[in-house]
Amino acid sequence: FRRWLKERYPNDDALRAAWNDPDVTLETAELPTADERRSTTHGLFRDPARERKLLDFYEYKQLAMEEPLEAMARVIKEETDGKKLVTFFYGYFFDMCGIPSGPQIAGHFAMERMLRCPDVDILCSPISYFDRQSGGAGLFMTAVDSVRAAGKLWLNEDDTRTYLAAEDAGFGRIDTPQKSFWVHQRNYGHVLPRRMACWYMDLGGVGWLDGQDLWDNIGRLQAHYDAYVAKPATFAPEVAVIVDERSPLAIACNSTIMRLQCYLLRAKLYRMGAPIRVHYLGDLLSGKLPPSKAYIFLDLFHLDPAARARIAEVTSQKTAVYFYGSGFLGEGEADDRLLSELIGMPVSRVEAERAEVAFVEGDSPLLAGLSPEPFGGKTKLSPLWAVEPAPGITPLAALPSGQTLVAARKDAEGLRVYVGTTDAPAALLRNVLKASGVHLYVDSDDVVSADDGFLALTATAAGTKHVVLPEPTTIRDLYEDRVLGKDISQFDVPMAEGETRLYVLGQEQ
Repeated sequence: FRRWLKERYPNDDALRAAWNDPDVTLETAELPTADERRSTTHGLFRDPARERKLLDFYEYKQLAMEEPLEAMARVIKEETDGKKLVTFFYGYFFDMCGIPSGPQIAGHFAMERMLRCPDVDILCSPISYFDRQSGGAGLFMTAVDSVRAAGKLWLNEDDTRTYLAAEDAGFGRIDTPQKSFWVHQRNYGHVLPRRMACWYMDLGGVGWLDGQDLWDNIGRLQAHYDAYVAKPATFAPEVAVIVDERSPLAIACNSTIMRLQCYLLRAKLYRMGAPIRVHYLGDLLSGKLPPSKAYIFLDLFHLDPAARARIAEVTSQKTAVYFYGSGFLGEGEADDRLLSELIGMPVSRVEAERAEVAFVEGDSPLLAGLSPEPFGGKTKLSPLWAVEPAPGITPLAALPSGQTLVAARKDAEGLRVYVGTTDAPAALLRNVLKASGVHLYVDSDDVVSADDGFLALTATAAGTKHVVLPEPTTIRDLYEDRVLGKDISQFDVPMAEGETRLYVLGQEQ
């Protein structure tokens, strides 16, 4: 840690000024104590000026894991004259957000640096262990589209517990052959549009994949993949989900914010009715992120002035959705004003034992068809901010005491939505996308992945799904190998819970 501090700070005076400690030196700097790690200055947030020691320490923890991997990659390339591919299991951003002691202890939050390493070719992880069951979304552990943007390959490890796994195998174990086929098809639906890779794994070597029926199903997927993988990807979602590796280093070491706001919220984002791309903030700041109609920011707590200016520029006349605590921390301060400026709405602090809200009554299209069920954090969020009444602001959801925690504002700068708690129903987010001009394939909580020649649909619940295509086209059912029709712009399909349908668009054969 001291060696790293010497790289960061040129001398003792610079370290003392940053840490606000007149006695510390580069030779005597200590690791934060357990009490220091447990405490925070502003409720769930650290003060960038008063707690720089902690921010430095948690940044170092990420590099302490990532830098040795870079060294290993360099040695592999040197020893093999560049003839071997280097693959690492790394960058488990979302799943690390679910651990009890907070994601900053995990070492997985230097993925953007890893993606800049020229010696690393492939990044890999299992499919998330959350929401992988039949009827689930089959989530990625990382901001997977940043891997593509960096010119590297993402390798999905599909270790689905099929019907051949023991009944107590857990982690979304599938109980029938048909459901096992559907889950593999659903996972493939995320892989093909992005032209990423997949391998199938029996983690315990006990026979999860020891069935010809499973391989016949996978073989159909492989044949389709082989026919399309050489064609340039056309995956171009109109919705960008943005996460930040730096911000979680500046919050309390617990799961209060990130478990709901990142780990669990993914399930809602995949059920908005439209495909999404998921990127690290650096892609937006550097210009690697293609323009989108709607931007959903999950954890932008700690931003410097340049990042704030760039976010404002990119989202101008577009839609931006912000969640709890967005922008509260600046480079050397924590200030409610910074949050208000980022979200474009005035806020004030309120107190509540839990940040659970319910939708208010109103005629805004953003409120159409929403459930009266409460949502949000069931634990105390501190600080907690309510959106103040002001011209042009539409309240959407409020605490039982009446203070507005979820609100929207639309003006010349675009649509701004602030979700001042740590969760949001997919139906609300879908209404936001409708208001943003995003094309919705389904108006239901089902899982969609698509490009201009392929559509994957997984039913979260049983029922007839009404599918709307961006434009009329020929549509063929991949598994039934039959053309449903030509110049089709919409169709209905009855589906069982967990059923996956794969469609080829624009081609008869």
